[in-house]
Amino acid sequence: MKILSILKKDLLLVFKDRGELISLFLLPLVFIIPISYAFPKDGYNLDADVKPLMPVINYDRVAGGGLLAASTSQSTALPIHTQELLDFVAEGFTVETDFDQAMIDRLGLTADAACAQPGAACDEAVAREMVRRSWRQAALVIPRDFSAAIDAGQPMTLTLLYDPAGDAIGRQVLEAVMTGGAMQLSVQNQVFSGFDQFNDLISLAPQEIRDEIEADRAATEAETTGQQPALSVTTLSPSNSNLAVRPDTYQQTIPGYTVMFVFFLITYISGAIQAERNGGTFRRLLHMPVDRSVVLGGKLLAAFVIGLVQVGIMFGVGHFLFGMGLGQDPLALLLMTAALVFAAVGIGLAAAAFGLENVLTIPLIIAALIGGCMFPADWLPPVVQSVSLAIPHTWAMNGFQAILVRGQGLVEILPSIAVLLAFALIFFIIAVRRLEFE
Repeated sequence: MKILSILKKDLLLVFKDRGELISLFLLPLVFIIPISYAFPKDGYNLDADVKPLMPVINYDRVAGGGLLAASTSQSTALPIHTQELLDFVAEGFTVETDFDQAMIDRLGLTADAACAQPGAACDEAVAREMVRRSWRQAALVIPRDFSAAIDAGQPMTLTLLYDPAGDAIGRQVLEAVMTGGAMQLSVQNQVFSGFDQFNDLISLAPQEIRDEIEADRAATEAETTGQQPALSVTTLSPSNSNLAVRPDTYQQTIPGYTVMFVFFLITYISGAIQAERNGGTFRRLLHMPVDRSVVLGGKLLAAFVIGLVQVGIMFGVGHFLFGMGLGQDPLALLLMTAALVFAAVGIGLAAAAFGLENVLTIPLIIAALIGGCMFPADWLPPVVQSVSLAIPHTWAMNGFQAILVRGQGLVEILPSIAVLLAFALIFFIIAVRRLEFE
């Protein structure tokens, strides 16, 4: 009964303190709600198939040395080989093949910049200027008579304009894609040319030989009809493939800032204990028929309730306002929340024992950053990811996203719960040994 009285007293103090209410309940929502509204559900692009824009300037099919002057739908006139190459490149890029007058005016291009009339030369001037200004990562120039050269088996060079300040790895990937596409066209052309030459030779052979070749061809086609290719690729997912599922915007933002601000309970607990110690409240309580463990337990229970309310409000906003799912195992979610709050309470008590209440804000923000609260931890270098395993935020995020994102249950998140409880126990033992009530 006494512990409940202390619990009631601490909760009343919190709810009368506007500063604590703002820092514990309003600040997380200040981060969660604008970010969730500002971005679509896949706004972090964690699962999105991002295809950046890349201008393609086509000089192919140019007659009499003049430039292609068609102002619209330039890509519809592309020859077959060029179109195949564009399709190949377009697997990773959204291709731009012409530009309107508004873009030309925006770039400040004049007739002196080859934009006297619409056409490939003007498009190249636009593309070069866009790459120069870093508006596009790269641009592809298809030379005149590209298809004719490919058909004739002659070498032909494609020109890739790129931004030196852009993504070097992306440029290398693009170069590899275009090189592979050009090789594919070359090999395809040589194979078809060989078939044509073979057919020409057959046409010169006697009728008996032609009949025999035709019969063998028909028999071979009959045997191979319906057969699987000699080489095939089968994609297999590991049994725990659901671990590869990535969070969407809500599943990253809402648990992330919830975990971050639950650990701000550390500053609340340490500050509250220090204030009561300095104000003599502890001294007065200890002169009453109340055991120290009851006093400490009441304060920790109050902090635990506040933490549960924090998580409930944030996840409630995520679920009812943004439609974020809460997983398939309510018990797992509850126990994960309890383990998170226990860890924060234990660390807060230790912070109070060492008098660290005034120096915790920056370390807590850094821990949230490294622990994956602000963005996915796998965006960080491997060394930093290894360091993050020593931070409770990491284990809390792993547990919540296992429930919310991957649909896992209590068994799968037990390691995260165990680590958080270990944090709570270790810091609680340290605090009990060092905490002075007076």
